[in-house]
Amino acid sequence: MTSEEKEAFIIYLQEKRQKLLSRIKELKDLSLIESPDCAVDKINRENSFYDKAVFRESLVKAENELEIISSVLKRIDSGNFGICEKCGKDIEVNLLKVKPESRFCINCLKMNK
Repeated sequence: MTSEEKEAFIIYLQEKRQKLLSRIKELKDLSLIESPDCAVDKINRENSFYDKAVFRESLVKAENELEIISSVLKRIDSGNFGICEKCGKDIEVNLLKVKPESRFCINCLKMNK
């Protein structure tokens, strides 16, 4: 992997991280909104509970994605990014573009199946 490709990954991941942090804050705020006790009818109350459940589920997904991105950024800092953990060869850049958290090259992934 060239230094330019590595730098492009860093920029992409940092931007994605910032967007996720904003989204997580928004989802936390939305999931904390209290449904009114005096909701007009049962359907409105049920919709409110459903909405909160959807926000919480989205929040968990966003937090998991943030953990993955943070892990990838740490691997970049440590110099392990893009190196297969099994064989030590470079992971294909196209695979990393699709799945930056990849820790194994395509050949090792095929052997594990």
